[in-house]
Amino acid sequence: MTTSEKGPEPPGAELGGDAWATAEVKVCNVEGDISVSEFPWSLSYPDDTRIEVTGLNGGDLPKPEFPTDDVVVKRGDCLRGKIPFPVPQLAGPYCVRP
Repeated sequence: MTTSEKGPEPPGAELGGDAWATAEVKVCNVEGDISVSEFPWSLSYPDDTRIEVTGLNGGDLPKPEFPTDDVVVKRGDCLRGKIPFPVPQLAGPYCVRP
């Protein structure tokens, strides 16, 4: 699920959007150790375009944040957080993709 969020300020043209959207992501591990980060995730639109993560974190970005660096999730554990995406304000994403 994605939602509009108030970030530190609108992301601006250099990041490719004029608003922030977040995906609330939860990863649970059922066997072995796995490594997770926000970098495999993207927003997909009906016209087959995608918006990638910026790698920004901290400041006024929505909390809790999904890790930007690789974090190990041990068997039986879960990790949840929000991933920010710079998006065009008028276009809604179709789905979130890992």
